Amino acid sequence: MKNAADGIKGHLIVQNNFRDKYADMDSEYLAEAYISYTYETDEVILDINGRIDGIIVEASEITIHEIKTIEADISKVTEKQNELHWAQLKCYAYIYAKQNSYSKLKGLLTYYNRNDKSEISFSEDLLFEKLESFFNSLVYPYIGFAAKELDWKNIRDISIKALDFPYNNYRKGQRQLAVSVYRAITNKLRLFAQAPTGTGKTLATLFPAIKAIGEGEIDRVFYLTAKTITRTVAQNTFLLLKQNGLLLRTLVLTAKEKICFSPETPCEPEYCQFLKNLIENHSNAINDILQINYYDRQTIESYALKYDICPFEFSLELALYCELIICDYNYLFDPRVSLKRFFTESNEKFCFLVDEAHNLVDRAREMYSTKIIKSDILNLRKKLRTDFPSLYKKLTKINTVLLKLKKEVLQRATQATATMAEIDCFHESIIPKELVSYIEGYVLLAEQFLDVINNSPYKDEFLEVFFNFINFIKISELYDDRYTTLYYLSEDFVICLYCLDPSRLLHKQLSLGKSSILFSATLTPLDYYKTILGGRDKDATISLTSPFPPDNLKVLLQDKISTRYSNRHRSYKKIADIIADVCLKKTGNYLVFFPSFKYMNDVIDAFLLLELDVIKLIQENNMNEQAREEFLNKFETVHERSLIGFAVMGGIFGEGIDLTGDKLSGVVIVGVGLPQICFERNIIMDYFNKKLGSGFEYSYTYPGINRVLQAAGRVIRTETDKGFVVLIDDRFGTSKYKSLFPKEWKPISYQLPPKT
Repeated sequence: MKNAADGIKGHLIVQNNFRDKYADMDSEYLAEAYISYTYETDEVILDINGRIDGIIVEASEITIHEIKTIEADISKVTEKQNELHWAQLKCYAYIYAKQNSYSKLKGLLTYYNRNDKSEISFSEDLLFEKLESFFNSLVYPYIGFAAKELDWKNIRDISIKALDFPYNNYRKGQRQLAVSVYRAITNKLRLFAQAPTGTGKTLATLFPAIKAIGEGEIDRVFYLTAKTITRTVAQNTFLLLKQNGLLLRTLVLTAKEKICFSPETPCEPEYCQFLKNLIENHSNAINDILQINYYDRQTIESYALKYDICPFEFSLELALYCELIICDYNYLFDPRVSLKRFFTESNEKFCFLVDEAHNLVDRAREMYSTKIIKSDILNLRKKLRTDFPSLYKKLTKINTVLLKLKKEVLQRATQATATMAEIDCFHESIIPKELVSYIEGYVLLAEQFLDVINNSPYKDEFLEVFFNFINFIKISELYDDRYTTLYYLSEDFVICLYCLDPSRLLHKQLSLGKSSILFSATLTPLDYYKTILGGRDKDATISLTSPFPPDNLKVLLQDKISTRYSNRHRSYKKIADIIADVCLKKTGNYLVFFPSFKYMNDVIDAFLLLELDVIKLIQENNMNEQAREEFLNKFETVHERSLIGFAVMGGIFGEGIDLTGDKLSGVVIVGVGLPQICFERNIIMDYFNKKLGSGFEYSYTYPGINRVLQAAGRVIRTETDKGFVVLIDDRFGTSKYKSLFPKEWKPISYQLPPKT
């Protein structure tokens, strides 16, 4: 809701009001007056340009008009609300006065509240001598800074041009990938790359992107990741290049909740001293930290403490000076937290490197979906009744709309199913406009109480509902035929605006850069990922084979057992016997992956009846970081008895872990990894059936095979690793699934490994 379009609309309203005001007078109001000025020194030519919001031309004087749209209560706005607003106005006034030989002007600053359409204006007489002095006080320091920045860029580019690939040889497929990345950047394309483990894909994408900076093709690279571990790999790759002579300002962005110095304090300058100090100290802090060129969390926190400023906002300011930014997906794709200072319009100088891109499908659906929970509204409503009756009334109305909506949906659901049986879920491609409208009304009113609510014991509940409502409004603006509205009709009524197909929204965000490289070890099938991740027909794909010796991995297929839900009860003992057979032939460490916790536990029960002398580890649901580390630490050594870890596909042990050498001898994969059949997945299936005729594949098969490939990828992590993968499911024997297997899996054996 609060975006650039709102600001433009507010400006137009104020400009039209002033144009009407001066229309009948012997004067004129000029809106959006373009202005340009060149300031030249021996070192720097500084081009300054912009658009003055308005110029009021009267016989007796000229007025430079600056407009600011805000959300704050107009009655609380003061003339010195923000010195930067007056600074901008004075710069425009100086340039206009100098170019038109005026000795004095008038400045008019108008604040317009885009919510209640109220406004207030402040005026000031401006003498040219004082304007010139003020302008020079800004320009002189900046000229010095700009000269230093030019020197830095020259030094940076020299280091990039001199940078050699950090190893004597490329790995198999690595040079091919690097060349494809560079071509994609120069040709303004997106590249979808499947690069198996061991290819060195982080270096193969980062190295050519940095070279492209040195050639002037781009000036900033965003390395986007889904998980901390892949972020660490990107950091280490940069540090390797740094050791080889690269000079590049590199920032690792850390989430606000992890880096905040004062998490209990509201994020407003009037409450948080760190934010207040940032306004005064950020220039000195920036100048200081730019003496170095690598900024990780520890470095950011150190300098933030030195200057007593907010580390998160400081890191965002610092990002403006960096050529490589390593951060989470959400900084580009999530409408709630994306970097507005970069991603409001397209920039031909940006390149996006999207690591582990297979994770982006579900993450995108999550980022572009939103929900409202009725019980949250009722709980907050009770607490607001006495202290905030106006907000209480707004929530009461929203609750009434929800009750009405639930009744209507139940009627439509009953008609659609032609049954009186209890209906838990229903969906329809209709956005609840009345609900959105009332939520907008609540948000507009609630904004006026944000200062007061900070002292309330139910501040957290208030803010949670407030921001959920804002997100609901934002997502409602994205709603189109790629969305559906989900209704959960249990005791707690839930409405979800659900993104079925994120491709259009991902395409829009990727279009903000010149080129995007989306890569993963398991981007199978490529056509599916190219479609679902916002690819265009002209965009490129590349699929590499494993660089490791093919004999190092043995793939064994047991395709006489059905793991379908209806047949699982007949499979427990058979699977337990196979696990025992495989893991007892050679003492070692093994992982066994299942499609669900229930299936895993049922097979474990059958396995325990065998009374084998092995070490058993069992993944639990919602394991914390310590429990996860304890689980993995057991694999650090080879024990006197075989160690068997039981886990679920797609979980915390299904990808992103490295158990090299003898730490892992083999993996057993039970089932084809299909996501659990559910209401949402079936709707996705119906959507892609109608759109592409590939509903089951898009909703179940392809996400499932990705889980299988990720689990299998735990075995061979280096060129010296050796091991096996056992696939258990009759569907693995079909041509449909065999066509999705990596080339290096062939030939597939139907015999279990011999005893050693």
